[in-house]
Amino acid sequence: MDILSGNELKSLMQKQLGICVSIYMPSIRKGTEIQQNQIRYKNLLRDAEDRLLSSELRPSEIKDMLAPAQEMSGNIPFWHNQSDGLAVFLAPDSFRYYRLPQSFEELVVITDRFHIKPLMPALASDTEFYILAISQKNVRPLRCSLQHVQEMDIKGIPENRPHQRSIPFSWPTRTSRY
Repeated sequence: MDILSGNELKSLMQKQLGICVSIYMPSIRKGTEIQQNQIRYKNLLRDAEDRLLSSELRPSEIKDMLAPAQEMSGNIPFWHNQSDGLAVFLAPDSFRYYRLPQSFEELVVITDRFHIKPLMPALASDTEFYILAISQKNVRPLRCSLQHVQEMDIKGIPENRPHQRSIPFSWPTRTSRY
């Protein structure tokens, strides 16, 4: 889950049942340092677990709540495909994560709702733009932002180009005089 849409944000803002864990961390995209992502994440999970142990939750409830996040820590392909920051949200019946083009400070927050303040700069700069992707066989209008890409269904735009033997085209020539 990587697309942080307005609806996703609204869902995160809703009061959850039980304790909520919000984890933010910077992540490294490339190079040999990407192994630091997993190590940093495991350390933040351990910090969250230690804090949860001092809450009213039983150890078995904590284990169940953190299980999906623990499972993700061993997913090597996931850690090799990162953006600039990772936001993870855990509640007793909820697990969400977002790889975002925004670096975060390491942070673990445990309260009765998700901590979303670090997401605000990413959403404020999430301007929308459009792309018309044209290939030899397809025409695809796309609505885009820094966070997501969505294919649009616009009446009147053909989904594919009619079969043609050739398209007359010549490259413009430029003449330079020395």
